[in-house]
Amino acid sequence: MDNKIIKHALLISIIVVSGCVDPIEDILEADEAQDDWDTPDSEKGVNIEALELSDSVLQAYEDEGQRAEVTLRLANYHTERIELEEVEMYNTGLLELEEREAECNTRTMERAGNDEAPQAECNWVIYAPSTDTLDSVGERTESVTVSFSYDASFTNQQPIPIQFQNPDEMSNVEQIHESFTNSEIQTVIETSSPISTERDGSVEVTLREGSAPGRVISDYELSYEPEDMLEGCPIEGEPQIDSEYEFNCEIVGDNPIQESFTITADYKYEQSETLSIPIRN
Repeated sequence: MDNKIIKHALLISIIVVSGCVDPIEDILEADEAQDDWDTPDSEKGVNIEALELSDSVLQAYEDEGQRAEVTLRLANYHTERIELEEVEMYNTGLLELEEREAECNTRTMERAGNDEAPQAECNWVIYAPSTDTLDSVGERTESVTVSFSYDASFTNQQPIPIQFQNPDEMSNVEQIHESFTNSEIQTVIETSSPISTERDGSVEVTLREGSAPGRVISDYELSYEPEDMLEGCPIEGEPQIDSEYEFNCEIVGDNPIQESFTITADYKYEQSETLSIPIRN
């Protein structure tokens, strides 16, 4: 039986026996929320939680238009600290922007942990145009774009186990194909196990953009653990189409034991979002 079903059944049994029935739904909802957090899909990198205007519509006046604030809220789901860089607004059209660079309550978002995603909030002050600028137009919409970048790192969440066997002990060789993602980038690892202690094995690695709306704007910087298990691996790679980069390494093992390896890719990532702002004359 599925572990989650067993866990829920035990919870219901305990609560019913104790006579406390009302909290069951709350407990199950909290448990499901934790399960959602624990799944690979919850690895969302830096997520744009909201981009919003302080007023629903901006009013143009004769001398100067209405003042308003644009707020960007971010949440860090990375398992390392993130430092925000170049949090800017552009493509403002007829709107007047007080400062292109945002005022943020913090530029440092601590690492995510348990069920908490540290957040940052950034603000810009904008003004609607004057009535003279709008001329006779009754109402129009301007769009503004905000962008930000940061350095990030991703390591395959589960180490890849490789067995090393003497040639006369090898039987079935299993093909390994594993894919990991934090939504910003995806790492695909292909190899086989067991590997002969008298002949090096090989691993093929592909790095590419994930499902997140941003893009990789740097080369990949690569590291491996343990360092002496993989040979001939690059330490830097230039992304091609869709930020994809492929490479091969040799797997070295001279003892009939099992070892596991991880691959870490460091990169710079950029995201942007557009907000439509209605202006009334």
